[in-house]
Amino acid sequence: MNQEMHKWKVYAEGVPHCIDVEDDDVSKLPANDQYSLLKEYSLGYNLLSTRLTVERSDLEATSIDFYGIVSEIWKEDSFFGSQYLNGINPTLIKKCFKIPRNFSV
Repeated sequence: MNQEMHKWKVYAEGVPHCIDVEDDDVSKLPANDQYSLLKEYSLGYNLLSTRLTVERSDLEATSIDFYGIVSEIWKEDSFFGSQYLNGINPTLIKKCFKIPRNFSV
């Protein structure tokens, strides 16, 4: 992604910036920055199957704090890379203004 192609917006304070897409229509993103058709079907299937098998009370009863875990580790390179490669890039990517010293090429 480059600065000419994408603009950033603040979704919420304290949350990583996200891509500012016209009318929040992700179909207006370049093809390389969109989910593949297979990934979209996979996400839809997972969402549907989760809704059918998990009741809301089950989700509320869980003791795992996913939001707390993510907010603690989202800056780690391995987590960032994993999220990008798994297609969650629009909400987690932040522009890097210089290459870190420990960045191996």
